[in-house]
Amino acid sequence: MENSEKVEKFNQYEKYFLWFQLLVLGVAVSLFIVFNSFIDSLGGYGKLVGNLIIFGMIASIVNIVIAIVRILKYIIVIRKEQGKKTIWRSVLAFVTSPVALIIFYILLIVVAFASCATQI
Repeated sequence: MENSEKVEKFNQYEKYFLWFQLLVLGVAVSLFIVFNSFIDSLGGYGKLVGNLIIFGMIASIVNIVIAIVRILKYIIVIRKEQGKKTIWRSVLAFVTSPVALIIFYILLIVVAFASCATQI
């Protein structure tokens, strides 16, 4: 594979990675708003909602790991290549992934307390 093709492929996946991370962050914020509004009517769906939140937490952790790998790949391999190189998307994903993880963690605690309160 030619050097410019490597750089273009890196940039293409960089864009996909950013969109996925923004989707995860958007879902976290949306769930936070929705569940804080309707937490009393959650009822018996607590386990299902908890599983969805855990899935979001796992996606955030995977995003953190992928962001670290992409940043290291950029530093080690891509930075030496010629062509248009951008790394800001991976850095932005690395910064926003912990934010989404914290939101999912808070949601998990809120849903756990709400489902325990409905069982009493």
